[in-house]
Amino acid sequence: MDELAPMMVAMTLILTVGGVILLKPLMRRLGDVLEQLAAEKRRNLNPGARPAVQGETADRLADVLERMDDRLGRLEERVNFTEAMLLSRGSAEPERSLAEKEP
Repeated sequence: MDELAPMMVAMTLILTVGGVILLKPLMRRLGDVLEQLAAEKRRNLNPGARPAVQGETADRLADVLERMDDRLGRLEERVNFTEAMLLSRGSAEPERSLAEKEP
């Protein structure tokens, strides 16, 4: 029995140190994942908060949005023209124009 106690203490120490060495990186990774999930939940609760876009990316986004706005304007003009042509030919009045539909 006297030989069993030091062996149990040594085994406990070895298992504890080994467990910490093996599990520390896993727990750190799990903590990072949980932080990201919490951040996503916060963003979903507050949809108005968007990450700040700076520099060249902001300029490119503004340019893309401007081009999309121009294309949408031209498309609305085409739809209105087509509807006017259809009405002038005497066809039935369309129920609702595409330009008047709400998003």
